[in-house]
Amino acid sequence: MNSLEEFIRKNENEDPSKLLLSGSIKWPELPDSFSGRDYSSKDILVNTISGRKKIRTKLPSWYAIPSIVYPTRLSVEQCSSETTAAIKKDLCKKVLSLSGKEEGGLIADLTSGLGVDVWAFSTIADKVLYNDMDKSLVLAARNNFDLLGRGNVRFCNKMIDRSTIDEVLSGEFSYPDIIFLDPARRSETGKKVFLLEDCSPDVLGIMDKLLLHSKQVVLKLSPMADITMVCDRLEKVKAPVREVHVVSCDGECKELLIWIDSSWNEPYNLLIHEDGGGFLEVDCGAESTSSASFIGSIEYLDSFKYMFEPGKSLTKAGLFNYISSKFSLIKAGRSTHIYFADEDAIDSGIAKLGKVFQIMEYAPLSGKSVKEIGKRYPKSEVTAKNIPMTSDELRKKLGVKSGDDGHIFGLRVDLPNGKNQNVLIIAKRLSSC
Repeated sequence: MNSLEEFIRKNENEDPSKLLLSGSIKWPELPDSFSGRDYSSKDILVNTISGRKKIRTKLPSWYAIPSIVYPTRLSVEQCSSETTAAIKKDLCKKVLSLSGKEEGGLIADLTSGLGVDVWAFSTIADKVLYNDMDKSLVLAARNNFDLLGRGNVRFCNKMIDRSTIDEVLSGEFSYPDIIFLDPARRSETGKKVFLLEDCSPDVLGIMDKLLLHSKQVVLKLSPMADITMVCDRLEKVKAPVREVHVVSCDGECKELLIWIDSSWNEPYNLLIHEDGGGFLEVDCGAESTSSASFIGSIEYLDSFKYMFEPGKSLTKAGLFNYISSKFSLIKAGRSTHIYFADEDAIDSGIAKLGKVFQIMEYAPLSGKSVKEIGKRYPKSEVTAKNIPMTSDELRKKLGVKSGDDGHIFGLRVDLPNGKNQNVLIIAKRLSSC
């Protein structure tokens, strides 16, 4: 065991701040890739110990190798997880296969960061280009990919803009099969940005040069980006979108993946990746041509046994009418994105795309029903949807605490002729995506 690995194993449970301030610690040498460089071993090793705490479950394959170096905290926070990296790998594998490359090919990642996506790509491509403008990340990547046994990665240290693209994409990577970019989503002042032209690099401003090098470009974008706006802006710079992947993991919508195919001339498809493996592919025009079904009267609730709450990716994609039509679900209201279902609908596979609840009882929302239900279900989760109070306000009125007695929903239900009624529904969670 080398001194670096010994140091990391010995101190990985220590407070990084205390390690940095300690005057009695013997700091080991940085990996050979850092030799001759003016980098503080203290800072990089403390960041590595801090990073290992965060990647224990996020990147278990990397965590299993203590000598992997994490030179900056931001790169650990922003890197892909193994789960999301695998989705990007599968997408790129699909792109390669459609190009006649069942195995192999070249992938150029122009904004590699910690390199988790490059690591995933290296398992399907003949060669992968790793590029990042941060020299410490490039040096760490040389060390890390050697430890990970990935010898088919080439390294570059350049900022990406119009003046450098031809230099970075040169030699064997002059015409890669896929160009991948994950543009930085913070301004120079550190403020989060979501428009393509505000990211770094400016994807819209360099897209024409990228498409001269490769017909296939894959972008990783913030989950906060507006899908329609992104696709419209890319269309205006002659970068037709073939697929949009909405990816959720660990209870959050994590990222959007945009596959640009310069030869594509059809509407793009939406692909939904829900937490736990739920998957749905939708023609982008399907939502606009779909219509939701609503209940005819409040008493009709008696005929339903189940409720469905869409997962994060479905919600981000806004497929509210589509899922009602496809899975024969009855929508609570036009702006109330909760659905009622029978057993056949639940058996159709919808459970992997969100949360399923069994309905126990319901009542009109009133002071009396709030008081009675709060007493009967004192330990319950609470959700308010489209009623004149927040979930916290409803919880206080019910007087309940979090627990497993049930889940109390306060919903506005739309009825015919423009009428609506606020109801309380008590349900039991059955499954989640």
